[in-house]
Amino acid sequence: MNAKLVVSVVVALSVFSGIAVAQNSDPVRKREQQWAIRDVNAAGQPRRTATFLADDLKTVIFEASCPEKGRLDLRYYAEPDLDTKKMPDVKQMGFARHGVSVSSPAAVDGAPERFLVSFAIDDKLLSILKPDGSEMTIDAINITDDPWFVGDAAPLHQLATACKEGAGRQRSID
Repeated sequence: MNAKLVVSVVVALSVFSGIAVAQNSDPVRKREQQWAIRDVNAAGQPRRTATFLADDLKTVIFEASCPEKGRLDLRYYAEPDLDTKKMPDVKQMGFARHGVSVSSPAAVDGAPERFLVSFAIDDKLLSILKPDGSEMTIDAINITDDPWFVGDAAPLHQLATACKEGAGRQRSID
């Protein structure tokens, strides 16, 4: 085979492979697949939730729900390896995008590795949650002490918008 042809084929395959890798390695798009809207919460109760799953798509990390019109609750199920006794008291949890953030006091929710924070849904919160193709973060205690990168979080915005309008509250499932 002609040496120029071999080099051309190798270059073409390298470029094609690079494009395929770039398309599949977009972290925002990958993490967006970890979000789901559900009509049953993690405890099996009928409630509309926006749920963020771990990489294995089996373990719930965050679960947002609407306890009442105008409020968004965020439950955080910390990693099983997280020794909460060695960590400082969780005082705040919050959302951030483009350097704008909002946080609220957090409380232990029934077990040392579960936390709950409640937010009033206002324009600032909705602007942070609004999907725009960029990465949103949730600041919550974890093993690496970094915020959680949760993709564009479109289902979370969808739920928060419904909550603000009173349509995302607890509902029965027929």
